[in-house]
Amino acid sequence: HEIMCKLVASEDKELQHRGVVIVYNLIQASRQTAEKVIETNLLELLMAITQPVVNDIDEKVKKYAEDALKKAEEWKLIKPNEGEEVESD
Repeated sequence: HEIMCKLVASEDKELQHRGVVIVYNLIQASRQTAEKVIETNLLELLMAITQPVVNDIDEKVKKYAEDALKKAEEWKLIKPNEGEEVESD
């Protein structure tokens, strides 16, 4: 998980793009995998990337991060527009 955080937070735009796409794919894969991702700092990093005030992030990367968060909402792992986790069963 630390390596993923470093990729997502990387100043190297290509590494960051790859990291966010990997996290996106993990969240899309299954609810169980998404739960494990959401339990880490990756959730906070995805949320930070999607903030409107963050303007040094490639739009494609922002879109992947937004889509990953939307899928986490669909899995009911996070609440819409909030960073709080929903209790899992």
